[in-house]
Amino acid sequence: MIILIMGPTGSGKSRFIEMLAGDESLNISKDQLQSYTHGINTYVLEGFEALPGAADDTTYEGNKLYILDTPGFSDSEISELEVIEMVNNWMKAHKCTLIHLILFLSPITDIRLSGSKRKTIEMLKLLTGIDSSQPGLLMVATTMWDRLWTERAQLAAEERFVQLRDEVWAGLPSAKTSMAKFMNTHESAVEIVNSIFLWVYGHASSIFFIYDIEEMESVKTARFRGPLYQDLLDRVSNGQQQKQALEYDLAQPETQRNKELKTELGQRLRHTRRLLAKFETQLIEFGDPPAGFEDSASLRDYILKNRPALRIRDWVHRGKQSLNIMSKRKK
Repeated sequence: MIILIMGPTGSGKSRFIEMLAGDESLNISKDQLQSYTHGINTYVLEGFEALPGAADDTTYEGNKLYILDTPGFSDSEISELEVIEMVNNWMKAHKCTLIHLILFLSPITDIRLSGSKRKTIEMLKLLTGIDSSQPGLLMVATTMWDRLWTERAQLAAEERFVQLRDEVWAGLPSAKTSMAKFMNTHESAVEIVNSIFLWVYGHASSIFFIYDIEEMESVKTARFRGPLYQDLLDRVSNGQQQKQALEYDLAQPETQRNKELKTELGQRLRHTRRLLAKFETQLIEFGDPPAGFEDSASLRDYILKNRPALRIRDWVHRGKQSLNIMSKRKK
């Protein structure tokens, strides 16, 4: 079974994995294929049978649990498209075509569901297809419960837990969604894993596919094509604004007279330009805008006009797409 674990920085992903590895009998180790994953840390859980907390007649003999620790969709330097590419690369390296469940970690200490988290959860819903007839399972595990030191804080957290559950899963089938509490202990981590195994094996057909974004047809039919494209548009737009602001600040006389400030702004500008160039490249290589994004054509034209090398890559990319279409039609 393969679980994709996600969450923003500081959500407790590393702690969850560390606590799960607290029992040596579970035999968790870094996967030897990790070097092929480009950003995904892979852990293997094997040799487990009748895990503590499971029913007496529950055994997982002969099964392995792969935990894929991935960057979150809210990472400021990695686009949502890149995250999916990372998962695809891992799946190709392991000759795997499916993911069984996404486990999203969210600190219960957060007063409200931020815009970035809300966006991430909506993206995960699309990926798993839990709001449609498509198979897929998604669990949100709340963390940081051990940091609630007063009864008042604990009561407030319980209220947030209910609010989060009602807000995240509103209108969705309960059979495909779940909430959990990670108490920052080994026992709690194992209990969550047990519940995942029982849940997944109770829904044998509930698996979802990560579409191969290199295949044009699958991308164009994927329901998450629009959100992925919107994410790239937002990153390019924000990058252009940051670049212009830094260039303006760097050109000011007072900046030129301050060596330290000039150096700092120069470093930030170079970093911003690198990120902007990366996101612009991804936007162009994405192909034609999805339906509803026709207005973005002017931005694509602007990028191609100012980056001749990208224009050539765009021609090559479109040529390959045309050849793929012709080849599939012949078949």
